[in-house]
Formats: sequence, structure tokens, C-alpha cells
Amino acid sequence: MTRLFPPSVTSFCVQTRGVGDAGLSSSGSLRAGLSPHTPGHVGSAAFTKFPSPVHLGSTVTRRRPFLSTDHYSRTNRTNVVIGGRTLDKKVALPVAVIIGLAIAAGIGYYETSQNQITVLAAASLKKPLTALAQQYKKQTGTDVVLSFGPSGGLTEQILQGQKCDLFFSADWRYIEKLKKAGKTVYTRKFLKDYLVMVVSKDGEKKGIKNVYDITKPGVTVAVAAPKAPVGQYTENALKKLGIWDKIKSNGNLKVRPATVTQVAMMVKNNQVDVGFIYRSTAVGFHIPIVQVFPHSLTGPIIWGVAIIKGGNEEAAKKFLNFCLNHIKEFEKYGWSPA
Repeated sequence: MTRLFPPSVTSFCVQTRGVGDAGLSSSGSLRAGLSPHTPGHVGSAAFTKFPSPVHLGSTVTRRRPFLSTDHYSRTNRTNVVIGGRTLDKKVALPVAVIIGLAIAAGIGYYETSQNQITVLAAASLKKPLTALAQQYKKQTGTDVVLSFGPSGGLTEQILQGQKCDLFFSADWRYIEKLKKAGKTVYTRKFLKDYLVMVVSKDGEKKGIKNVYDITKPGVTVAVAAPKAPVGQYTENALKKLGIWDKIKSNGNLKVRPATVTQVAMMVKNNQVDVGFIYRSTAVGFHIPIVQVFPHSLTGPIIWGVAIIKGGNEEAAKKFLNFCLNHIKEFEKYGWSPA
């Protein structure tokens, strides 16, 4: 099956057939706002306000479905009148066959559409959603077509008429924007996350140990583009810390990739010294975390989900319920339920 999406979106089909307002002192000592981080642990004794990390393998209570799964019945009736007269027997049989095939084709198309769901999602959700889509296919036989991109860009596409059944956004404000535009039939807050600073191997050699080190000469920084929520969260935090204008004027800010995934890859591949990504992304890419920023600096980082009006609403409800009942898959990557 071939599906076309805008170049900025990665698309594939899962089928079996085919930191307080305080920061750091000028000397670099810790205050209550920011938290240093070592691999495998989020937060420290010096950072008492940051919530406990989600540990891998922690016990998770299975949640009951949040949505109703009412079934809708549809009846198709076809009355055929041809010219108001009775056909000759030699003509009647071929016509009956043609009409029968046409009706069968219509029913076949309807059944196929009921066995497929189209999902647009923030790039950061690629790993857990891909795994869940594969499980869902095995259990239900329903194909889940997944398309990933920056949440802001995907929101604009939906507003402009892009067809989909379900949308997962890395910023709750985009869900509210779609709701206000009358594009949704159901919305809910889904997950929460935190902004973190990660440093490449080359960056470690330059002695980058906290966020204030990124203003030093020769340090290269990657911040996601404004259309990606993580880019907005990073700007919010760095502006409050008085760093944003400095890294721009000093030339430290080298690139603004479209997605958080691209920022993570640039750090992992030593293309930049420092990147700002989600905690969940750092966990997924196995990148050590140097600094964690609380919501008091970034603003709330809440993922949202919406069932889109005019799509396959019943199928969307079922897959969303499946995701909610398998929230552990998201917790493995550092998210927490919202």
C-alpha cells in the first residue's frame, strides 16, 4: 500500500501482510532550580523539588479504558430501477452480475477502511507507538498507519485538511488549537515529560558540565526549531536563565533541526557539543543526561491526544484505549502519565 504525505513527515504502515525559578550561581554551584544528572539517575539530593524518575521495570497498574466503545450499525440497501421496464432475460443476467459486483466492491471498500487507522504523531513518540501498533495489528488485525513529524507542522496540516483518525501532540496547546477550530471529537492530556541537556563525547572533552558552560567560545549547540515544542521549551528555559541571547550573539547556536529526534542524533553523532531534548528522548537514544529543567522554567510539558472529526472515530477510540491500557510502553522511555 502506498500513502503520500508531505516531505516533512515520515510515514509507514505497520502490517503483517507485506528547573523553582532558581538556576546556578555564577560560580556554577547548584541552587534549587536545576538538577545535575548522571546516567541511570534523574535528580539528586541538591534538587529536592524534581519528581522521582520513572525506573525501568517499575510496577505499573493496568488502567481501565477511558473511552466508551459503542458500536455503530450501518445498513446498506440498494433499489435498482432501470427505465421502468422489465429487462429481457439475456440482458437481465449480465446487468445483475454487474450490479452485484459493484455492491460487493463498495462493501469491500467499507470493510477495508474499518480495518485501518491513520495516526499522526510527534516524532518523539516513534518508538513506543511503533511497538504498540505492531501489537495491535497482531491482536486485532487492524493496520495502523503511522506518520511522524513536528507537532506544530502536523497541526497545521490537520487544520488545512490532512485526513487522519488520531493525533498525538508533544504540546497540549496544539490539541487545544484543533479543538477550538472544531477539528476534534475527543481530547485528553496524555503524558508529561521534562527538558534535559545532553552533551556529546566531544562536548565532554570541552568540560561542559552545566547549562552555563554552553556560552563558552567554541561550544556548539543545537536547539529544535520553534515549530517543534521542544524548541519552544528550550527557548523558555534559556531566556529565564539569561542564556538565550548570549548563545545567539556568541555564535554558539549553530543549528535548529525540525524535530527533537534530529537534535538527539546530532549529539549522538558528535555533530554538535550540546543539545536540548526530552528526558524520554535521551532514554530512548541512551544519551547521558547532564542537566534537567523543571516545568517552572520550561512551562508544562504535556503530551495530548485527539480523535479527529470526520475520521474513523470508532477505530480511533479502540486504538487509543489500547495505548492507554499499555501506558507502561511509554513509561519505559521516561514519560509519566499526565
